[in-house]
Amino acid sequence: MSWLDEADIELDALDEFAALGWQTAFGPDISPGCSEDSKRERDTFDAYILERRLRTAIAHLNPGIDPAHLDEAVLALKRAESQNVMTENLRVYRLLSDGCPVEYRDETGQTRGIRVKYIDFDNPTNNDFLAVNQYALKSGRNSRRLDVIGFVNGIPLAVLELKSPTKRWATVKGAWRQLDTYKREFPELFSPVAVQVIGDGLNASAGTVGAPIQHFAP
Repeated sequence: MSWLDEADIELDALDEFAALGWQTAFGPDISPGCSEDSKRERDTFDAYILERRLRTAIAHLNPGIDPAHLDEAVLALKRAESQNVMTENLRVYRLLSDGCPVEYRDETGQTRGIRVKYIDFDNPTNNDFLAVNQYALKSGRNSRRLDVIGFVNGIPLAVLELKSPTKRWATVKGAWRQLDTYKREFPELFSPVAVQVIGDGLNASAGTVGAPIQHFAP
């Protein structure tokens, strides 16, 4: 009799994402050191945003955007204004929901304001969806491989921590504790995260960043 391990559950999760129309990828295949340069999505292991996808999406969703405004929108998303995870999560939530405010001067010299869109909420298929398993992150002395991350337009909006049902110590609560550890070690990753999923192959629950485990729902 065969038993599911964490790797099997990760692959099952990717299959579910693929069935929903997401692209999928194996973390090492898009990270520094991958054998095919054309597949590489990031240049360093501390990169938590897939910037090439983000820039492509911003240009697509904001036709004719000035390159300087595109740079400003990317920087606003990446540049933390607080060391508090929850404060940053709220700031980035507002950016993603309302767009990034930028200013320009029109032909008369007057200052005008526009908002740069990161995500098309009205037409979901107008966005880029990618689910990645075994996504390695390194920052200082901390080094981890996250089970599955869901990227929308290169922005990590979902983090999944998956345990095996065959290991008594690998519980849903243990998965929640693991995510809590990741938040301390890599707070910048969780700035844009909208949902966290914890599972053991049999049960799964979802909650927001900072939510206690009793506020996670099946």
